[in-house]
Amino acid sequence: VDDMQAGIAQYLSSKGLNPKGDCNGDGFVDYNDIKIIENAYGSSPGDPNWDMRADINQDNTVSVYDIVIAADHYGEYGMFYEKTVKMPTFDYIVQEVEKCEDVILLLGFWQEQPPESENWVRIGGHYVTVAGVDPNGKILAFSDPFTDNAELTGNGVVKPPPPHPHPPNPPDTVHNNASYVSHDFYSALIPSSGPSPGNPNFGVAYEPEMFYDLIDNFQGQNCPDEFEEQQGGYNQLWPISVEVEYAIVISPMDWYFKPGQPDYAPHGIPDFDQRQDNWTNPYPPVGTWSWCGPTALANSFWWLDSRYEPGNTPPPEISDGFPLVTAYGEWDDHDPNNAPKLIEELAWYVDCDGLRTGDQHCGTFVWDMQAGIEMYVEDKGLTWKFYEHTVERPDFNLIEKELKRCQDVILLLGFWQYDPDIMEWTRVGGHYVTVAGVDSMNMRIAISDPIRDHAAEGYPGFLLYPESPPDPVPPELHNNASWVSYDFYNVIEQWCPGGDLSLEGYIEETGGGGLGSVENFIMSNFPTGEMQPYQSGLPIYTQIEYAVIVSCKPGVVAAGSEDGNVYVNDFYGNLLWQWNTSLPVVSVALDTNGTYLVSGSRDLPEGPGLLSFYDVNAGPPPLWTAELPISESYDGGWAGTESKSVDIKYNIYNQFDVVAAATDNGLYLFDQYGNLIWEYLETPITIVRISQDGKYIAAADYHTGNIYLFSHLRDGTPGWGPEDGLPLWFISGLGQPGTMIWVAISGLGDYMAVGGYHPEPGPFVALFSRNGTMIWQYSLPKGDYIRVDMPCNGRSIVSVNDDPSDSKGCDLNYFSDLADGTPGWSSSDNTPIWSYWPGKENELAQNPYHDFYTVAISENGDVIATGGADGISNIYMLNTNGTILQKIPNGITVNCIDLTFTGQFGIAGDGTDTYGFFDKDQGLQWTYTTGGRINSVAISKFYPCMFPYPNHNVAVTALQQDIRAKTVIGQNNTLRIYVNVTNYGSFTETFEVVIWARGPFTSPSSSEEIDIARQRVTLNPGETTTLILTWNASAPKGIYTLYGEAEIMKDEIYVYNNELICPKLIYIVITGDIDHDGSVGLTDLVKLALAYGSKPGDPNWDPNCDLDDNGSVGLTDLVKLALYYGSVDPWP
Repeated sequence: VDDMQAGIAQYLSSKGLNPKGDCNGDGFVDYNDIKIIENAYGSSPGDPNWDMRADINQDNTVSVYDIVIAADHYGEYGMFYEKTVKMPTFDYIVQEVEKCEDVILLLGFWQEQPPESENWVRIGGHYVTVAGVDPNGKILAFSDPFTDNAELTGNGVVKPPPPHPHPPNPPDTVHNNASYVSHDFYSALIPSSGPSPGNPNFGVAYEPEMFYDLIDNFQGQNCPDEFEEQQGGYNQLWPISVEVEYAIVISPMDWYFKPGQPDYAPHGIPDFDQRQDNWTNPYPPVGTWSWCGPTALANSFWWLDSRYEPGNTPPPEISDGFPLVTAYGEWDDHDPNNAPKLIEELAWYVDCDGLRTGDQHCGTFVWDMQAGIEMYVEDKGLTWKFYEHTVERPDFNLIEKELKRCQDVILLLGFWQYDPDIMEWTRVGGHYVTVAGVDSMNMRIAISDPIRDHAAEGYPGFLLYPESPPDPVPPELHNNASWVSYDFYNVIEQWCPGGDLSLEGYIEETGGGGLGSVENFIMSNFPTGEMQPYQSGLPIYTQIEYAVIVSCKPGVVAAGSEDGNVYVNDFYGNLLWQWNTSLPVVSVALDTNGTYLVSGSRDLPEGPGLLSFYDVNAGPPPLWTAELPISESYDGGWAGTESKSVDIKYNIYNQFDVVAAATDNGLYLFDQYGNLIWEYLETPITIVRISQDGKYIAAADYHTGNIYLFSHLRDGTPGWGPEDGLPLWFISGLGQPGTMIWVAISGLGDYMAVGGYHPEPGPFVALFSRNGTMIWQYSLPKGDYIRVDMPCNGRSIVSVNDDPSDSKGCDLNYFSDLADGTPGWSSSDNTPIWSYWPGKENELAQNPYHDFYTVAISENGDVIATGGADGISNIYMLNTNGTILQKIPNGITVNCIDLTFTGQFGIAGDGTDTYGFFDKDQGLQWTYTTGGRINSVAISKFYPCMFPYPNHNVAVTALQQDIRAKTVIGQNNTLRIYVNVTNYGSFTETFEVVIWARGPFTSPSSSEEIDIARQRVTLNPGETTTLILTWNASAPKGIYTLYGEAEIMKDEIYVYNNELICPKLIYIVITGDIDHDGSVGLTDLVKLALAYGSKPGDPNWDPNCDLDDNGSVGLTDLVKLALYYGSVDPWP
């Protein structure tokens, strides 16, 4: 039977289903496997310490090579586990078979020689596979490798109906065809007919004496080590007892563990020990270990702090970048010295043993655990990120769901007894543990237990020690988070007043002393008045009473439905609120943090509409509304019904959010307080997008095919104002009137992508720069309705199409500024890097009836999501190589979609009435059904759980602040531009710096955008450099605003400092017009005279007087002024 265990483990490893090094077959490679190798080290077959399980590489020697293999896979786990149970019960077999586990039985053939002598002899043994069970009739069905009793004379099921074509002599290969089966029925004997040492409590009415050839065949075979092999024969006239000696169970498993963290929880949840420093109860019962509550909480907080630690440097080097756990001495916050100090502080917060209040009690009340967590989180300044919620009588699904969301789950276990004499339940104590993992398939749970290491005692578990521990293991060893014992327990349904679930076998039924007994927990962790005395001898039931959950605050999603409602949920699917706008909702948008929401409603197709602005946290009613005929972004529904006719972003110069609304009348811009900033009413607008920095607005109208770009600098002053309501530029008729035209804009507004249809060139994608120059245009092979999106840095574009003719099908196209091998967009980047259509990954041809109705790319550019209709019933998630990440069944039309900043999460709405939340790694998480079609969805790009995020932050920090910098330049002369750029992030960055000018500002409609200069720069973290760029000032004379931009990095979140507007205006004038009054005269001569002879740093230095730009004011400057003296060329 030992070799059966070893063989199963090695076979599963050889097939890649379990990791190599899993010696004991439990599916894990841990310290228990290392001990098996150590005990057999140096042995070969026949040696007293030989153990086949330790021979991982199967070379008949246990050597260093086996240790290396196990070490390479240490901490890994697989898909199956094997458990061998000696003397199993019939009920156990039923339980395992009904869980769809595979159960093999070792049947022992025993004979009492002579009868009634109590001299039992094991004749032999035989393995069979259990094919079925009848719990009520106490019957087992076997797949018997030796005999087919059901085909002969016995009971059973034979398929196909007999006779089977067995040959007259071996070999018999009929059953190599798995369609031929004989499942033989045998009654279970409880107790056995023996009773022999094999299993006196459970036998089988196998009646081997009917098949003496079977007995003869198995004499002396399959004998476990604890029994003597048969010596001599057997008597055919004496009874033979068949007993179930072992059950070998092979089970699939589906474990999820909290992931390890480099700084510092290397295996996942720590496993701190409460048996330290006299952490005992000072009140009756005096001396019991009572600090399980703060210890379990320390496990939780330590892991959360490690999870959000921005660095990867483990202790002892000091590296603390997250404040949930801080150092209590001159060491790292995750140093072993810090663990007991953290537990002691938490004990005060949760009022363990009355430490905070002086109230006399043993352990921690569950409401004090709640209050203590809230106070601690508030004192650490982290209420923006974490919250606590406690669930009474949690079910397994809740525990599993919360753990997989990377929440920390602490369980309060209650110990209960039932007295049948008085028919009452009593609670005698309680104990806190931290959940480390769950096995969803088998309803098993892994716990970090503050009081014991069950896995180290040979019980099921995951034992991860970095080295051989001393014996006994001192509790302080677990202060090092690399020493963990995750103890496994079956969670079974078992009702009592404390809960509906029980941890099977957590405490022996009648106590028994030691750390696993109930005596340590008497009167603990519950109000004393509700405790009852422990009654020795009565069974103990370990109930899951409460789940205390520390959660990271989630983001929010919003959906607009044609039932008139705006719906807002958190990432967990909880409906936070809904509001009936009384009109079908066609578009919704959230600001990047999910703080504010804007919705557009419309009585379709020609009725009134409503723009509504909400505070997401406060909920409805809206803070303000405006009656506006909000547009639909689609053309009558031919191409899906997604609408992006409202948007909201923050502008740092205005210091408020701005709201844009596309309407039948034109484009409106409001501040977050409901004040109208401007309106543009020349033509209808059907789609509007605001750049991430809130400074530029892209808009289009499918009625006319026009596209527009608006700027907060239109009037020369940063921030949106009334004079910015004229577009920087517009292109008329880019798309064919009446067809879809779609726009997307980069985070700094420097690029705008457009998708549309025109008779020439047909369906297209085009890219424009901020000054209105078309960089490239690509004619798509499939049309006709095109949607586009681009990430924050603007360095890629995605497009999809719907083909209403149903003749070509659909494509998802990915464009990149690296198509030509060089960073930055150019005309040679106008071809997709790759295209995808449904089924391409399986080499399927395109289906002409397939359509894509929506597309989104994450703001960091990593993840793309799309979907559609007409046979496409999936949400498709791809990476930038075109590889499918997830294909999420949706079942109906995917109508609209949005992604978080990283693309980890998304929201999709369908063409019927439902929206759903999905995870890039785990697929669809939940759905919510409304009363109408979903035309628009939105998701908070940033959310508390994603922070701290890797710090990428480049900025323009100064412009024309150098002492040499001029603000007045003669036309056609060269202006030196001094720009300081800084890398505030934690990574070395290479990025492009661009200098722009806007002007001349003779009137709001006269200015234009001028691309002056570009330069790539590489900066280390914290580094600042000054670039000197030049402008040949050939532009028309006048006043200009100068500004510099640092390219947005891929994972850069804070984009408000990437652009800097020069605080000084730049004047292009006649050469010598130093005072920029439109003429060269006496006042200019006086200015030059005052600066004559100066150089940078002198008190009379004036860079505008250095006309020849040689770094000093002298004779050549005077001569140059004299040449233009008397010139007059005023500009308005």
